[in-house]
Amino acid sequence: MKTLTLTTAFLTVMVVHVSATTHYVDLNSTNPVSPYMSWATAATNIQDAVKTASTFDTVLVTNGIYETGGAVFSSMSNRVYVATRIILESVNGPSVTFIKGHWDPNTNGPTAVRCVYLQNSATLSGFTLTNGAVYGGVNGGGVYCESTTATVTNCIITGNTAYYLYGGPAGGGAYSGTLLNCVISNNTARNGGGVSWSTLVNCRVIGNSTGGPIGTAIGNGGGVDHCNLTNCIVANNWAGYQAVGRLIQL
Repeated sequence: MKTLTLTTAFLTVMVVHVSATTHYVDLNSTNPVSPYMSWATAATNIQDAVKTASTFDTVLVTNGIYETGGAVFSSMSNRVYVATRIILESVNGPSVTFIKGHWDPNTNGPTAVRCVYLQNSATLSGFTLTNGAVYGGVNGGGVYCESTTATVTNCIITGNTAYYLYGGPAGGGAYSGTLLNCVISNNTARNGGGVSWSTLVNCRVIGNSTGGPIGTAIGNGGGVDHCNLTNCIVANNWAGYQAVGRLIQL
């Protein structure tokens, strides 16, 4: 008689709970201690706290004009470089929380600083992005997003530039990304003075322009260029060829 031995294998399923952490930023912090886990030990610039954050963490920023610190990526300086899938948000919104880049005196030369670079799936919420600039044909003076999976919400993006006379940079205010409930105003670029290659929902795009003085036929899309728009206002933008811009979907 044959004997059949049955071996039963048990599959053990391990459930891993991801515990997100909050890191804090306060321009006036007197005791910054990495990894900035409380207001008492908050970082004084945003980049320091972002560097300590892991996937799914939140970096929480209180009121102030943040114009120091930063990181270089792909030869371009950024006031804030977000390389991880995190949430970067302000406590009290864009009227009191600013991320400020830098315009090179020689029309966006090598000392130019973009405001924010966002990796895929990162979120930026509740800031004014201003005075950002890029040079050498680079896109996105205010914010550059790696793709539309990066989200910019409840932000004011104003006074940024991606202008370069002989190149084709785009998105003076923003390049790529999904923008929700944002105001994009008074930015300039070679194409897409306000925003390029992005998805916009409930946004206002007002008073942006392409490079060159008014009356000069330079650039497409003073307001938007190659964008998907839903429930947006696009008004008072200027361009050499198309003041509104080339829309994928309106």
